[in-house]
Amino acid sequence: MFTLDSNQILLLSCLVLLAGAGTYLTYFRQQETISMLDQKIEAKKEEKKEIRALQADLADAESKFETVRQRWRTQYKTVPETISSPDIV
Repeated sequence: MFTLDSNQILLLSCLVLLAGAGTYLTYFRQQETISMLDQKIEAKKEEKKEIRALQADLADAESKFETVRQRWRTQYKTVPETISSPDIV
C-alpha cells in the first residue's frame, strides 16, 4: 500500500496552506482591486469603441470632403454675363 512519509505530509500541508492563502488573498483581500481593474478594462473597451467610431466618421467626412472639393473644382469660377443656357440655369 501507499504510505506517506513525514516529508510528504509536510510538503502536502505546505501546498494546501499556500493554495488556501492564495485563494483567500485573491478572492477576499483583493476583491476591490479586481473589481476596480475590471471597471478600468470596461472603460478602456468603451474608449476603444468610441475611437473606432470616430475614425469611421472621419473617413466618411474625408470622402464627402473630397467629393465636395471635386464638385467645387468643376463648377464655373466666374459669373456669366447672361444666364440663358440650360447648363447654367
